[in-house]
Amino acid sequence: LDLTAVSPIAVAGTLLDSAGNATTLTIPAGQNIADSKAIVVDGVIPFVSSISSSTGDGLKKVGDVVNVTVNFSEPVTLAGGNIEVTLETGSTDRVVTIAPFSSATSATGTYTVQAGDASLDLNANGPVALSAGTVVDAAGNPTTLTIPAGQNLADAKAIVIDGVIPTVTSVTSTTGNGLYKVGDVINVTVNFSENVSLSGDNLEVTLETGATDRKVIIAPFGPANSAVGTYTVQAGDASLDLTANGPLTLAGTATLLDAAGNPTTLTIPAGQNIADAKNIAVDGVVPFVSSVTSSTANGTYKAGDVINVTVNFNENVTLAGGNLLVTLETGATDRVVTIA
Repeated sequence: LDLTAVSPIAVAGTLLDSAGNATTLTIPAGQNIADSKAIVVDGVIPFVSSISSSTGDGLKKVGDVVNVTVNFSEPVTLAGGNIEVTLETGSTDRVVTIAPFSSATSATGTYTVQAGDASLDLNANGPVALSAGTVVDAAGNPTTLTIPAGQNLADAKAIVIDGVIPTVTSVTSTTGNGLYKVGDVINVTVNFSENVSLSGDNLEVTLETGATDRKVIIAPFGPANSAVGTYTVQAGDASLDLTANGPLTLAGTATLLDAAGNPTTLTIPAGQNIADAKNIAVDGVVPFVSSVTSSTANGTYKAGDVINVTVNFNENVTLAGGNLLVTLETGATDRVVTIA
């Protein structure tokens, strides 16, 4: 802290005057370097002592902020640029930027979790970098920016990053292919890219069923990577190849989140809808008699004459297991026309 010489001065060999007297090498009191000068010597190189965080351990989702602190062996000053700490966050690493500061033993920046980020135990890639400028101690010694073994973020913390957004991977059905009528029940399954939990209200899948679309209601569940609801064919429903209208919707206060709390993207991917994997036709249009008529000419008919009676329907129908009976109003005794 104040440069001084150690007394006595040492000599290798001899130090004599002209007569041969040996020199006394004791430094007189009050006559050392420190008595007349104030020279401070600092040859101790500052270094990064650790990377730490004040953020609590646990799972972090997209938008969460994680504190990242660089600790130094002694006070240092950053000038002329930024310190950059690169975090290992999967396919794209993220950089924490620390702005210039003066004479401090630690400096802090923040990392905000972004979509796609992932880490089972958040850690920094060393060494710490300078964008420009210097980070030096009071004497001007440049700081060694290597992160010491055992002193990285993951060594003291257990911060898990999950920035992977869950998605709907498909909407499908376990119900067999075929034609379904009023009252038939069709299974509708939604598959997800990872386990998610539905809470607060229902997930709704809207099916394209003609003039009136029908909603499949999926009740709260979790955690699971698929969820099932059912659709009951109703009168008037029609579809040549049942499919869902995307995106799916959340009712009321519903949330659909992964373990980290990331909300699920509800778009149905192209080529992953019910109709892409299944061939389920819906016919809820109830057939009806559209008319009862005759091809027999107008006129008066006597006993024994034959009159044609035709029943017309709004669509093709099949009669099986018995006859269709049309009762004609023919006075005291009504007559029945039998159609086989």
